[in-house]
Formats: sequence, C-alpha cells, structure tokens
Amino acid sequence: MPVLCPDPFPTAPRETHETLLAKCQMAARRIALGPIARELPARWRAAEAQGEGSYWPRVTDADRTLDFRAGVEAVLRRVRAFGTIETIARIGDSRVYVAEAHGWIESHRHTPGTIVNRYRRHIVVAARDGYIQVTRWSPIAMADADQLGR
Repeated sequence: MPVLCPDPFPTAPRETHETLLAKCQMAARRIALGPIARELPARWRAAEAQGEGSYWPRVTDADRTLDFRAGVEAVLRRVRAFGTIETIARIGDSRVYVAEAHGWIESHRHTPGTIVNRYRRHIVVAARDGYIQVTRWSPIAMADADQLGR
C-alpha cells in the first residue's frame, strides 16, 4: 500500500492505548483537512511504496491477560497497551476485565496475585516487585456488556 502523506508524531514512554488513538485521530484530521484535501491527485502520482512491513496476528485472551508474577512496570505496560479494550486478570477466585490500574514498586513478602487491600471498587494485588491497584474493572467484558448498560 503506498504512503500518500506521512505525518509522523512523537510517542511517549508511558503512552496509553487512548493517547495513541487520539494522536492517530488528530494526525488523520490534519492530513484530511490539509495536504490530502488540496493535493490528492498530485500526491497519488508521487506515492512512495511502504517497503517491507510486519503484520501482527489478532490479539488473543492470553495476550490480554495480566501476570502478577511479572514486575509492576510489565503489568502496567500491558494495561496501558489495551486501555479500554481491557486486560483480563485473575483476582481471587474471579476473572475480571481491567480498564485501568496503577502501581508502585515496593518490597514485600506477598505471593504475586494475592489481594492485599480492598477499598470500595479498588483492589490492590501483589506483583513480583510491588503492587498493582486495579481501579476500573468489571466481571463482564466490555464486548459482552452492550445489552447491560455497563
């Protein structure tokens, strides 16, 4: 597929699914209202090949599942990557869908995956090197919730 109008933008080390999506949408708007609107025929004639690319397989539940045996940064990176698409976590005896979590590194003696604190709907779970506080979650996946008003 030829590239008609590249519009690179910076990404941050702690980029989230939502901030990256917003940046892509804003770039698309800039392109649609700017160069593409004015110069589409000329840009199409001067399009450059993308070259070799890579294609990733569709995400599986295993890709979305949090592993509290990993470090805090690895767990939070996965949460940021999926954002409101949600990650999956085993918390206690329940499978939950996580849209938001925070965490910190702190030495402890808890087994990773152990619930160490609950307050209202916030749940703190031990990770290998600290704690993950799950702040937005549901026992029902967002994809299955359209009929429930979640």
